[in-house]
Amino acid sequence: MAAMPYPAVYPTPSAPVQFRSLRGLAIAIYVLLPIAGLLALAMIPVAFHARSVVHDHASGNTVLVTQSVKDAGDAVGGVAGFNILVGLAIAVLFIIWMWRAASNLALFGRVRPKFGPGFAIGGWFIPFANFIIPGMQMFDIDKGSGPRLRSGERAHGSGLVVCWWIVFVLGRMFGMLAPQFELYHLYDVDGFDVLNVLLIIGSAATAVASVAAILVIRKITTAQEEGLADLGRATGFGAPQPPTSQPPVAPYPPVAASPPAPQFPAAPPAPAPPAPPATGTQWPGPPPPVAESDPE
Repeated sequence: MAAMPYPAVYPTPSAPVQFRSLRGLAIAIYVLLPIAGLLALAMIPVAFHARSVVHDHASGNTVLVTQSVKDAGDAVGGVAGFNILVGLAIAVLFIIWMWRAASNLALFGRVRPKFGPGFAIGGWFIPFANFIIPGMQMFDIDKGSGPRLRSGERAHGSGLVVCWWIVFVLGRMFGMLAPQFELYHLYDVDGFDVLNVLLIIGSAATAVASVAAILVIRKITTAQEEGLADLGRATGFGAPQPPTSQPPVAPYPPVAASPPAPQFPAAPPAPAPPAPPATGTQWPGPPPPVAESDPE
């Protein structure tokens, strides 16, 4: 008899897939994202202050970097440095979260992703392509997360993911354009103004992206938990197994107990020797005399 073909869904049931929880990583990211957003907002007044100092010390279209100008530029660089440290911590947690979410899609069978789970890690390190691949994969993760599709229903991605990716890319491109001033050097004021405006735009975009990322992560994490619950109701996936009526088989046969030692009746007690008559103390006397024979 010919084998029945599997339906064209992702994946083929050649190997079991284990669900990986997203909840713990999501909570850690929820803590760090507001910090990144606040640092991005703090960059805006610091950048405006640096622009004001530069224009106060400008002569025509150039500015000589005095100690005041350098201090203003260093303040911008300091805020950017803290933002980079927090961003690295978020990046590590977010990549792990994204890889788990991409791996879980195989359980739900809602979409066939354009990229495998490995791109959730490697896609961030491909030059220039890292501005496109992670966003496309996140859109597929959003579409593929959730309960099973009903007959005639199609999976749809959320516009929230698209908006998040746009503002994230803007913040990533322009949010770190901190000025690098060297003392007693001349700099072009117009060039500084362009970079400063892009820095302010990037910082505002980073703050918005932090809020949007929280919403995206919460949406996908909740959708995958609902998909797992739906899968458990339909197939018993993840449900505890009922106890069996038969005891488990031991890996080795039990060792037979040794038979008990035979029990013999106790021997009767030995008779006690007779007690001497109670006539007082008897001392042994001399031996009786030996009778002599009469010679004849």
